[in-house]
Amino acid sequence: MKGVLSILALLTVFQGQVLYQDPSHDLVLSGKGVTNWSGETLDNGDLSFRASGDPLVLEAKNQGATITTPRLNGTFASAKGADGKTMTYAKVLHAEGGTTTVFDGQAAYAGDIAKAQRLKQPTPPEPKEISKGTLKTDHFDYAGSQESGTFTLPVAFDVTSDTKGMIEPKKKGDPVKAFLQNMEMHGSSGVINLNPGSKDKKDFLKTGHIEGPITFHMDRSESVAGAPFASVGKLDGQADKLDLDLVTERTVTLSGHVKLNGDLPNYISVTGGEKAVLKLNDAGEIVSVTFTGSPTTSTIKEKKGGGKR
Repeated sequence: MKGVLSILALLTVFQGQVLYQDPSHDLVLSGKGVTNWSGETLDNGDLSFRASGDPLVLEAKNQGATITTPRLNGTFASAKGADGKTMTYAKVLHAEGGTTTVFDGQAAYAGDIAKAQRLKQPTPPEPKEISKGTLKTDHFDYAGSQESGTFTLPVAFDVTSDTKGMIEPKKKGDPVKAFLQNMEMHGSSGVINLNPGSKDKKDFLKTGHIEGPITFHMDRSESVAGAPFASVGKLDGQADKLDLDLVTERTVTLSGHVKLNGDLPNYISVTGGEKAVLKLNDAGEIVSVTFTGSPTTSTIKEKKGGGKR
């Protein structure tokens, strides 16, 4: 493996735009206007690299992930996955100079199809839910393995996310629903933990801690039996801190100068307080909002059918 990494790292320099490509073509580093590129194979077989370009693009095709940045250094490593196949992944990354990271579920699915065709395997089924998320910040650090990864964001950042999918009927005879959910968030710094090896994209985002001031907007619309999409909920908020747990509790906890202005399925509310816990179901819907601390103020207008806080 050490020899393979070394040869690839050297040969791809002469291919022009492609600086590195792993044997499975899943991990590709390319660039325009490249002003610096160096790679060194370490004693453990990992490849350490440093590059500058206008811009550089790192693609992890099997994960649908793309990082665009003018300066990038880090380490690539290889290990066998659960299927017994050797996979090369980003072990450590440091990007700076203005970065954009995209996680595209549709691109990940396309990568799965291409891999299946290459290995002459059956075409994988289309996911019931597809998400696309974008992270923009001046610089970040990343450390991970095939199954886990951590983004450390020391400066201000913006995140956007768009998810579309189908909602399975709760009982026989119920109509099939489709949904669209959008989210925008701004934070001052934070740490986000991912599961990049997850085949269920709902499990991709695990936990996180964000420092504020934080502002965010969420909205969701649904379509029943092919009808036009209609809004079923939206929420605007701000806080000093945000803690995310999608592993055990499936909660979003807001702390410090919390303000929420929402039009949720059961009620419309304008609420403020020191702490708010938003409980999510498996579909990512907010099913309850609980406020604690003092002072807490709330104005709630129940919709038809009632609602509860």
